[in-house]
Amino acid sequence: DISSALLLELVEHSIAIPLQGEVIETWQFSVENLHQVKKATRIQRDLALDWGGIGLILQLLDERDRLDHEVHMLKQQLSRFKI
Repeated sequence: DISSALLLELVEHSIAIPLQGEVIETWQFSVENLHQVKKATRIQRDLALDWGGIGLILQLLDERDRLDHEVHMLKQQLSRFKI
C-alpha cells in the first residue's frame, strides 16, 4: 500500500529490489523484500530519516544479524570442545 513514486524511490535506494518485471506495473518482489520495505517505512515514519540513511541502517541491521548468527554457530562449535 505505497505510492508508485515512493516505490521508485525505494528501488533507487536498493531498499525494494524487484525480482521480475520490466516496468513498475509488472514488478514482483520477494516476501523477504516486502518485510524489508515494511521495516524501512516504519524506520522512516518513526525517525524521519531520508531513504539513503534508511538503506544504510537496513544494511547495518542485516550485517548485525549475520554476525549474530555466526557467533551463535561458533559458540556451538566451541561447546563441543569444552570438558
